[in-house]
Amino acid sequence: MGQVRPGPTSLLPSYVFPQDRYIGNGRYGETQACRWLMELEVLPDRPWAFVPRIDRGERSVVFQPDDQHFPVEAACLAVQAVVIDQMSRAAPNMLRLTWIDTLHQGHGAGPLLDLVTTNAEAIDGQVWTQSDDIEQALRRVAERMAQIEQYCLRGRHVDLDDYNRQAGPLAEARHVVVVSGYPRGFTASSAEQLRRITESGSRLGVSALVVMHPSMASMARLVDGPAPGYARLGAGVTPPSPPSWWDNRHLLRGDYVLGHAGRPYTSVTSRNTAATVWMPARIRQPAASTASSIVAAYASVTDRLPRSGTSARKQAEQELDPAVRTPALRSAMIRWLYDQQVAGTAPADWETFVRTASSSLRFMNRDPLAHDEVRRQASYLYDEAYVDAADDGWTSPRLTARGHDRALARDNTLTDYLLSSSRTVVRMTEQNNYGPIIHGDLHGGQFAWQNNTVNQTQTNAPSVAPGYESVAEVVAEVLAQLPQFALPAEEAEGARDSANEILTETSSPAPDRSRVVRSLAALKGFLLPVLNQAAAGAGAGAHDLAKTSLERLQHVSF
Repeated sequence: MGQVRPGPTSLLPSYVFPQDRYIGNGRYGETQACRWLMELEVLPDRPWAFVPRIDRGERSVVFQPDDQHFPVEAACLAVQAVVIDQMSRAAPNMLRLTWIDTLHQGHGAGPLLDLVTTNAEAIDGQVWTQSDDIEQALRRVAERMAQIEQYCLRGRHVDLDDYNRQAGPLAEARHVVVVSGYPRGFTASSAEQLRRITESGSRLGVSALVVMHPSMASMARLVDGPAPGYARLGAGVTPPSPPSWWDNRHLLRGDYVLGHAGRPYTSVTSRNTAATVWMPARIRQPAASTASSIVAAYASVTDRLPRSGTSARKQAEQELDPAVRTPALRSAMIRWLYDQQVAGTAPADWETFVRTASSSLRFMNRDPLAHDEVRRQASYLYDEAYVDAADDGWTSPRLTARGHDRALARDNTLTDYLLSSSRTVVRMTEQNNYGPIIHGDLHGGQFAWQNNTVNQTQTNAPSVAPGYESVAEVVAEVLAQLPQFALPAEEAEGARDSANEILTETSSPAPDRSRVVRSLAALKGFLLPVLNQAAAGAGAGAHDLAKTSLERLQHVSF
């Protein structure tokens, strides 16, 4: 006789049971496995009568906690459990997260917060808590939905699952938007963006898991139903202190989980009669050690694959772009040489790398020009003092101290390292009789060499108001690097205007902090499309530069 518990004779498929470790059995082209949301007590007060509540992600789920029946902590744990369950069965890089937490300022992500340090790309860089960041994060989700509609479905596929079944290695990841504390910290605009995601995201592989703020609990309430233990929906009242912009148009679409009789309830609708019954539910939660191991393992297996922000389809397009290939190749060469030296191996040249690099760089395996590329980049690494070698960098390569530093910075791209390095490295291979050689940093210096007549002027920048030094420094650097972002002319002009407004304001005797904040948000908004690979002509170099600049702008204090 079959059983409902795990085992070879179980009546239920294996995916409805908790995972004790990372499984990752999803495959390109397969329909996404169901989500186990909770357990339904189909016959209340009879402990043996329950079934798993599962869905295919077609609808978003909204948890509405209150202070009496359904604690907010239980709702946040439920969301964590759903995401961790999905992560335990998703193929590497086939699950993307956007996490917004205005309720606990980031801590509501629980063990998933570890992704910020172990694989930040899997969670959109960080957990977002501020209004400006929330709007930008949801805008990125909306842009990705539009890209899937235009470049994947294109009127030929009913939904993302249908596309993925035929896409093979070009399959697109599913995307989960998690929100804790809605609508706190939202604006009318960001609330509308979230509502649209819950309304139309399912066919595009995007769903939301939302924990409402407890102050909104009065909007909907449950009362005792016609049968003992069940409930029905009663009339709600306006929340006591909603945001000034709030009205019922901002209610989210999806399945709701509400508190009643001291426990959470969820609705079940009959397909035959369309009647809805609310029944008690049990929130499931994996052990803390299990959750942590799943998150750590998922981050690890995706670490050397294309980042979650870049789909396989997009990667295939980018591999033809030298601005993408070159930084990836340089980083891979440094990592490979570091691994060889740690293992005590002294490679005679780069030939072995050429033969083995296809495991980490797919284009190396199918491009006949790859050998010449490696030779060029070996020369570059030698010239830039990352490698000591003979034969212009090809023979007997060995990492320098600078190369070791770069190899250990594995979470960053080579572009990141070059931008953050404050050292000026000069390789002296022969006597120089023609000009000065400068070692170290040089700030504000002026030189003339072998000129008959030289006129030099230097204008010092206006002084910066106390407390605004760091923001002025970062913005000035971004302004200087602006041409490298390859922004369209109109966006580039807007970014310049925003940066100049900040510099003007910070140099005034009494800066208007709110004006600086607004201009800073606008500047970040102009750079975000580059980070998303959306700006025309923006390759990996511009992408990495935007990433570094946005991180510095994000964490600047004043």
